Amino acid sequence: MKTLTLMAIALLVGGVLPLQSAINSRLGQVLSHPLQASFISFLGGTIGLLAVLTLIRPELPSPALLRSQPLHLYIGGLLGAAYVTMVITIAPRIGIANTLTASIAGSILVSVIFDHFGLMGMPVKELNLPRIVGSAGMLVSLLLIQRG
Repeated sequence: MKTLTLMAIALLVGGVLPLQSAINSRLGQVLSHPLQASFISFLGGTIGLLAVLTLIRPELPSPALLRSQPLHLYIGGLLGAAYVTMVITIAPRIGIANTLTASIAGSILVSVIFDHFGLMGMPVKELNLPRIVGSAGMLVSLLLIQRG
């Protein structure tokens, strides 16, 4: 797929983050504990993924392949749980726009570092003036949204 198509898909899927944040935050308030809400959120995702995997039936990786991978490749779910729990905890206090803008700004700042150095096998995209200005623009956006 072309880059613009992939970016459009990412933009559309990113548009569901406020909905997910609102749902999970409300669940955290109802249950009175963010970790319980995070657990239920991930349980729903796990059930959904299990259903899709059952339908498409991909070949399972071998145990040897799984054992041969570095351990850091298996912490993605834990990082996702930390993110969802952060949103559940912070969004009711500062709002979804502030929470997501701050998390997206942090994501962009770390992303340009990953891109510049090609970390974790990502393609190298060197830091340049437009990327610096764009990253700074996210920080300005955060300040403007917070003051609004």
